[in-house]
Amino acid sequence: MTEQEIKLIKVLWESGKGVGEIARLLPYKEYIGKRQIQEMKRNGILQGRSGKSQANIQGRVLKAYQGGITNPYEIAEVLQMDVRYVNGILTKAKLNRQRPKHNYRQRKLCANTQAIITALRSGKRVREICDEFGVSSQYVYQVKDKFVKEQ
Repeated sequence: MTEQEIKLIKVLWESGKGVGEIARLLPYKEYIGKRQIQEMKRNGILQGRSGKSQANIQGRVLKAYQGGITNPYEIAEVLQMDVRYVNGILTKAKLNRQRPKHNYRQRKLCANTQAIITALRSGKRVREICDEFGVSSQYVYQVKDKFVKEQ
């Protein structure tokens, strides 16, 4: 490692960047960069960070999650961390996280279908509705099963 790279790593480390972020900025593969940073920490070139103990960071992430911010991207943005690190903490905590509910758009029914629903609710027979709207009885029964509750 060159003297220039060591200075760059020191500056980034002291500015609070994570190991992964620093390793990605180096001119070689990420795993090699991480190994170099770990070695620099062991040799005393990089000093420990005050106020950023592992338990403190995990506590802040879990507190944010339990406070209602369940999206790891939002937690990472609020706490100014890497998303992968936040995901790792949440995974190790073994929380019962579920996939978010999908926001499927509700389809709007066409005017013809709405009129068929109204006719069914008013008590008209299926055959009369078929003749009136020019649709098959199969379609009317499908609409009836899906949209009209029996009273």
